[in-house]
Amino acid sequence: MFKHILVASDGSELAQSALTKAVALAKALNAELSVVWVAEPYAPQILAGTPYPFVPVMSSAEFEQQCQDIATRLFADCRAIAAKAGMAEIHTLRETALQPYLGILAAARNHACDLLVMASHGRRGISALVLGSETQKILAHTQLPVLVVR
Repeated sequence: MFKHILVASDGSELAQSALTKAVALAKALNAELSVVWVAEPYAPQILAGTPYPFVPVMSSAEFEQQCQDIATRLFADCRAIAAKAGMAEIHTLRETALQPYLGILAAARNHACDLLVMASHGRRGISALVLGSETQKILAHTQLPVLVVR
């Protein structure tokens, strides 16, 4: 059925729940499992009111190190969840994109994934409209099957 499952993670409890379900499914199907985390690209923040208004608050090297630290912690947690469930190997993917859903779709395409697993906060009404939903964007922009975990 599915050969390569991609689960998106932001490190939240809900994303960890989605990962747990994805691990169980991957084990049952003997499928590969990849976890993707999407970071925004570097955009220097500007110090307002300084004599030199274009002095970045954080250098690109500092930003990259911060992203690497986040990815290292997040992927270590993901590996621990998978190992606890008896899955020896998972792939970890870090993407960079202005919008997370674009990075998730790029990872799915670049790694020939045939199922996406994502968490959904289940927001409704005005909060869903204002906050947006990466899961909704994925559903609108892919033809791949998507398993949504709440």
